[in-house]
Amino acid sequence: MKNPIYKAKTLAVINFLILTSFNSHAQEENPNQFTIGLQIQQVQTDLGFGVHLLSPKFLGNFRVKSSYNMNFFTHLNTIGESTWTPYSNIYFGTRYQFAIIKNINTYVEAGSQMLINPSSLTSERINAGGYGLVGVEYFISESAKRHISFFMELGGAVNNSKADKIITKPRIANGFTLAVGFQFNINLKK
Repeated sequence: MKNPIYKAKTLAVINFLILTSFNSHAQEENPNQFTIGLQIQQVQTDLGFGVHLLSPKFLGNFRVKSSYNMNFFTHLNTIGESTWTPYSNIYFGTRYQFAIIKNINTYVEAGSQMLINPSSLTSERINAGGYGLVGVEYFISESAKRHISFFMELGGAVNNSKADKIITKPRIANGFTLAVGFQFNINLKK
């Protein structure tokens, strides 16, 4: 009898092969399109919003993504009241995407994260880290133009940033991530 980890790995490989066997050209999309997106994001318990830009596809189904987000760190202030302190995070990563059906894409993405922290929270203004996520994108139209899509992403972020000016010294922008939003595709060539 094979061990359960071997069975789980085998099942994962089979699922990956099935998903990637779908014809990615069934979407009739223009490979020369840039994508601009807006999102609402949560990193750990920090709610935020942001904007991102995706490059046209290269090497088949790869894209480069850059993103800027403004999140709000939830903590107790000096008099014990709950407050939000804004901070910025910048993501730069690589995405691999493929079609499940004509108007639905799935993707995996990984890259680097840079935090720009306020001086009221930490003595280290800039921290670097990494992130990874999986996402699903749903196109409103099944036509070849496909201008607007909605998306949802689940993942994680890790860095070495701590709010060292707060008594409990909690971590900033570490842990589970969730983002939802919409994207606009801009075709460069007709």
